[in-house]
Amino acid sequence: MYFFVSNRNFVRKEGIYWPGVISALIGGLIAWKSKFFIPALNGMIVSGIIYYCYHKILGLTISNEKNNSVKT
Repeated sequence: MYFFVSNRNFVRKEGIYWPGVISALIGGLIAWKSKFFIPALNGMIVSGIIYYCYHKILGLTISNEKNNSVKT
């Protein structure tokens, strides 16, 4: 999902990027608990959707992150 959220650009973030960690943990929990289809695939899909929605709801993109890093 990072590929789609970041407009196909890689920007290294400093430190731990918590939204990515949290979405991966939720996806892992879903994969562990799911009993239908392919559990690992279910977890990856859910994790990706959470990560994508987080960025779309808050309007975070690479251009916003570059602008914020220049201002600080």
